[in-house]
Amino acid sequence: MSENKKELKKYRLDLSEYTITLTEPERSQDGKLVIVDGQPATVKKEVDYPLRDNLSSWLRSAGMFRTAEDVAEAVGLAREIRLCTAEFLILDEKEKTVLRAVMNKRIEMTADGQDNVGGEIHEEAICRVVNMEVIEE
Repeated sequence: MSENKKELKKYRLDLSEYTITLTEPERSQDGKLVIVDGQPATVKKEVDYPLRDNLSSWLRSAGMFRTAEDVAEAVGLAREIRLCTAEFLILDEKEKTVLRAVMNKRIEMTADGQDNVGGEIHEEAICRVVNMEVIEE
């Protein structure tokens, strides 16, 4: 593949809304924890996953990058994600690389006990970043 062809490659990031199921401690009407058999009772709750907010915040987190160029790219992409009104955003190669680098770093930090990105709550967001559709012009 020629170098020009590589530059034309774009990626489609799915920003459409979706819900996740959270398991939370059950509370009585007065706000106290409900205890059953000595353990807090839990309830399942459907909530909209804050994909745009999370991606934007993760891109802007301190310590994600080691160069000013990457920080500037990440801040610009975070802004694009927040302001995007469409259900998808087209990224270039650099934006894709920066977004995946942030996702990888957050997952590495989670593996080291320094973050909490993964599991059922974040799996769809991770898959959307890793499995972006390639668009070749």
